[in-house]
Amino acid sequence: MQWNDEKNSGFSTARQEQLYLPIDPDPDRPTVEKQMKNEKSLWNRVRQLVELRKNTPGLGADAEFIPLNPDGCEYPFVYQRGGETDDNRYLIVLNPSGNAVETTIPMQAETASILHTATHPADIKLADDQAQIKAPPLTASVHTLD
Repeated sequence: MQWNDEKNSGFSTARQEQLYLPIDPDPDRPTVEKQMKNEKSLWNRVRQLVELRKNTPGLGADAEFIPLNPDGCEYPFVYQRGGETDDNRYLIVLNPSGNAVETTIPMQAETASILHTATHPADIKLADDQAQIKAPPLTASVHTLD
């Protein structure tokens, strides 16, 4: 990604033919400068996720990781974090497919509150020690379990 819209996209003051790699010639090319100003940009989404992980021990590298998908269920990919490193438990639902998908998993919780979503949040219904999960296409959401 280019830095900005200045000469050579902010990488170098050298002549263009001296650059190691070519610069994207598209006038609408993404730049870091534009991404930083756009609240919904990939740059800002990644910053939000880094901040969330930094401020939430249950999502950190040392937190417990428990895959919850039933056998044979590819999507949504559902797993739990937290518990040992945090007083909270977190349910993560990922559906990278282009189709809406559903699954039911064992789950002891009273509520599943949305903590973060990059797209549309998964719909989670909790009852009888089970979670019924409906995930729209291209879903990525983190839920706090209580």
